[in-house]
Amino acid sequence: MESDALEAVLRSHEPDSIVMDVEGTEVELLSDTNLEGVRGLIIELQPHIVGREKIDVLVADLNSIGFETEARQGKTYVFLRDISKISACSR
Repeated sequence: MESDALEAVLRSHEPDSIVMDVEGTEVELLSDTNLEGVRGLIIELQPHIVGREKIDVLVADLNSIGFETEARQGKTYVFLRDISKISACSR
């Protein structure tokens, strides 16, 4: 199956929101991805696949770059941030 790197897709499309359901690869995909310009994330997190500790680290990393948990239903989280308050958002 052919795929594109997330970073390349974000650079070419410059989305302000991302919806992600990737069955446990969310930690790997987001750990080194530049989320500059992204204001919202809807992510299904999979602690039963990657472990609670990795999910906690991911949430803390997102918090550190301005994302706040706005809602949660089951495994699905909504993270929002005000990018006007952030000078440089790189991950």
